[in-house]
Amino acid sequence: MVINGQWVPPKTLVSVNQWAAYHTEKNFREPNSFIPERWLSDRRFESDTKEVLQPFSIGPRNCIGKSLAYAEMRLILARLLWNFDLKLVDDSKDWT
Repeated sequence: MVINGQWVPPKTLVSVNQWAAYHTEKNFREPNSFIPERWLSDRRFESDTKEVLQPFSIGPRNCIGKSLAYAEMRLILARLLWNFDLKLVDDSKDWT
């Protein structure tokens, strides 16, 4: 098999360093800056390759706690929202 122009023998374990993938300008604009808006619909980050982000890894050796982590995040969000009375402001009644 040839990967990026290099021959790789069969059954060779191939991996990608996640830190390097997350901190290269080939994948993300301003990769060393904390900019949460990059995950929303900010036009500055349209060209970011967001599929690169795999915090739990992928494949047969991915994180065994992934499902638990997602369940805990949903629980935390639900408990957080439970503590507030949410109301829609008049300016937002027609948003889609």
